[in-house]
Amino acid sequence: MKKKVSLSDLLYVFILLVLIAVIIYSGVQIYSELKQYSANKQLNEKLVSSAVIIPTAPPKPSEEAVPSSTAPEEPKVTPSVAINFEYLKQENPDVVAWIIRDDGRISLPIVQARDNDYYLHRDINGGFNKCGTVFMDHIADPEFKDDITWIFGHNMKDGSMFAPLKEYRAIADIAALSKIEIYTPNMPYIFEIKYVYLHSGYEELRSSFESDIDWENYISLIESRSLYKNPEKPQRSDRLAGLVTCEYDFDNARLIVLGVMHPMS
Repeated sequence: MKKKVSLSDLLYVFILLVLIAVIIYSGVQIYSELKQYSANKQLNEKLVSSAVIIPTAPPKPSEEAVPSSTAPEEPKVTPSVAINFEYLKQENPDVVAWIIRDDGRISLPIVQARDNDYYLHRDINGGFNKCGTVFMDHIADPEFKDDITWIFGHNMKDGSMFAPLKEYRAIADIAALSKIEIYTPNMPYIFEIKYVYLHSGYEELRSSFESDIDWENYISLIESRSLYKNPEKPQRSDRLAGLVTCEYDFDNARLIVLGVMHPMS
């Protein structure tokens, strides 16, 4: 005589099947995520090896005595690398700049599209990847001629893209931390950090101002929110850039590292 299947038995089987489905789905998602991280890492390594040129060490200066009446010259700030924009433009004409931190944890192309959505989940070749590509605000002047130029990158779990920006939240002396440089086809820049602050993604990021007072009020608002304040405030004539990444302190939070773009010789 067949045993009658009870409702509790059916419920048990149903729950078991659901759990198995959840485990399989989670495994597929984790595998897909890791695969995208790996693909993003390999692509960026290829770009760095092809586009970032590390110059050979310059010859040592002669040790001739300098007359005491001659005042020592201030050391010139020179680019630490050269960027092969010809190669990058062949890979993707949307490339407008390159950002590099001297510890190597950030060394990435910056692209610019017709809108700010295109590269959110696309790699530099246009293929889907949740890491996306670091991109400049679509309305910005690619040569950093706006009052503030905004650059966006994801805060990835594997520490890639703009994830290292989180380190600036806990640094008392940011000047002692790794140096950031930004290159365009026409000019290399030192990025001097002025403020590190949290921003709501629902608030406007302004790039131009109608008056000096308008600009000063906006900078004062940023300063009031900043976790770090450079003792030397930005000047109205400065060209600023903001590095923007997602953060999780509140709904739609953004971490912004705002700095002055200093042209290098």
